[in-house]
Amino acid sequence: MLKFPVTFLLAFGAWIFFTASLNIQELIAGVVVSLVIAYIAKDFIFHGKPNKALNPVRWARFVAYFFIWLYLEIVANLDVAYRVLTGKIRPAVVEVPTRFRTDIGKSLIGNSITLTPGTLTIKAGENMFVHWIAYSKKKRIGSLFERFGLGVTE
Repeated sequence: MLKFPVTFLLAFGAWIFFTASLNIQELIAGVVVSLVIAYIAKDFIFHGKPNKALNPVRWARFVAYFFIWLYLEIVANLDVAYRVLTGKIRPAVVEVPTRFRTDIGKSLIGNSITLTPGTLTIKAGENMFVHWIAYSKKKRIGSLFERFGLGVTE
């Protein structure tokens, strides 16, 4: 019941954010595009109860997740720069178990790992396979992503 209007509002909000304009022509185009997107994507975005997506606690967790992701991006960029300059790389494909059950959770952690420099998610599922530029038995890749991402998607 709430799937369509919530999807429309999310799509239209994204339209306004990315166009950065309140021109009437762009707003009308945004309404049309958002209606089409909402009609097509309402069942893809919401599985089960749409109330989960409206929970303010989940939004707060997403904001916290974003800042953790941003911090890890900066650290990974510095680490990759260091490894490029020194030549200290130990590439490996690592099997990473994950506790995510939903597809959106698996996508969130897979994309977060892939967007981090020096890593690439090869296969996402119950266990993910990740190519890592600097393999270390001591570090568990994606552990912070998983810990904070579970609160967002599960």
